[in-house]
Amino acid sequence: MNPVVEEYLAQKKAQAEQVESEKLKREEAARNEYRRKVIRAAGLLEDKEQEVDRDRYNYYDTHDRRIEKDEEGNDHYFIVIPQPIDVSDEEFAEIEKTFSAEELEPFRKNLSDEETDRPRSWAAGFCTGIAWLLFIGGFIVAIISAMAENVLTNNETFSFSVFLSTYAVYLIAGCFALCMRELFEQLQRIVNLLRKP
Repeated sequence: MNPVVEEYLAQKKAQAEQVESEKLKREEAARNEYRRKVIRAAGLLEDKEQEVDRDRYNYYDTHDRRIEKDEEGNDHYFIVIPQPIDVSDEEFAEIEKTFSAEELEPFRKNLSDEETDRPRSWAAGFCTGIAWLLFIGGFIVAIISAMAENVLTNNETFSFSVFLSTYAVYLIAGCFALCMRELFEQLQRIVNLLRKP
């Protein structure tokens, strides 16, 4: 076989294997998430220690938490929270039978669907729209202002200083709107985290 063709086929085969591997990982993650949701809905929970970030550690104001330092002096935060118990496949099948098909349907969503279905911040979307309106509208207004200045003075040149000073105001306002959008998105992430079962 031609070495170039052989190399091409080998690359395509490696790409196909990588895609298949990623697909299997996503499916496995979705199955594990489904199991976790069903077991949690059944109320089969036990207290387990879990490492979390500092914000979540501060949110869970309980006695069952601790901070541990590693060899480099970094803090690691641990809390004890209710987690689904570990069950075998046979036990999970029996637990699954206690639910109707309608009750199980919401748990069957893929992880990507769940991320998509999480509430979005309407305020963040509004701020994004305002920012784009200011950027684009400000550019148009700045051009018109620079040309209007020339019409009033009977000058045929484009007033670049008027353009810059006008557009700078709209740029600052648009950047402020983007900052507000980021603030609302972070607030919505916190709300989603607190609502997460």
